Order: sequence, then C-alpha cells, then structure tokens
Amino acid sequence: MVLPPAPIGMLRTLCGEGGRPAGTGTVMGMPLVPVDPAVVPRADETAADRGLRLVRTLVRSSCFDENHSADPLLHGFLFLDQDRVRLYLRADGPPGVTAAGLRTTGALTALIAALPSLVRGEVERMVTDAGDPHCARVLDVTFW
Repeated sequence: MVLPPAPIGMLRTLCGEGGRPAGTGTVMGMPLVPVDPAVVPRADETAADRGLRLVRTLVRSSCFDENHSADPLLHGFLFLDQDRVRLYLRADGPPGVTAAGLRTTGALTALIAALPSLVRGEVERMVTDAGDPHCARVLDVTFW
C-alpha cells in the first residue's frame, strides 16, 4: 500500500539535485518512468509538506460545503518557521479576521476538529499583534 505522501517522497528521490529519471517510453506525450515503491527510497517529508497538508485539509473541509457556510472560513496562511503556521480565519462572532498560530506536527486531527470552536469561543485568550496587519487578533494554539 502506498500512502499519499509516499509518491512525493519518491519523486524527490528520483528527481533529486535537479535530475530527471530516465523514461522507458511515453504516455500521451509524457515520459513513462516505471517505479517500484518497494525499492525506491522516499525523501523525508519537509516542513512545507506538513504545513500544506494542514492547509489542504482545511480547504477541503470548506470546499464541499454546499451552502458555502463554512465557519470559520480560511482566508489565508503564513509559514512562521519550520514547524509553525499562522492561519487567517473569519468566523461568526468576533469581527474581523482571527489568526490562529499552530504547529504543523503532532496531534493535528483533534486540533483541526476543535479549531472552529476555539476561534469562535476563546476570545479572552486572544491577543492583538501590532506587527500583523492581516488580523484583528491572534489565538496561539501551538501547545494545544
């Protein structure tokens, strides 16, 4: 079984250092490169991979909302460092955009499930960040 992050790691291994794997033919004009997942080592996951997986998860959950009533609604994101991302969310309740700072590693499933309630209900734990013009308040859930 090949899990979703594995093909990215295999491609990084095959194309490392700007190389291009040798193809054995073409399919619809593209090179065909046979790969045995049991043999090709996978490059390590990067911090960007983890952060973008988190963002994709949040976007997917709101994309399939037929009523377009996702709350909170993801407005954007900013990578703060190798393990932290700031999500910009608009939620019913507090006016303006709320930024949530969180880690891209650890038990994210529970945090993603709790994020809507935290953004709407933890107003007393939020602080202002004069250095961030994109939000009205920041909720730090990096150690949640």
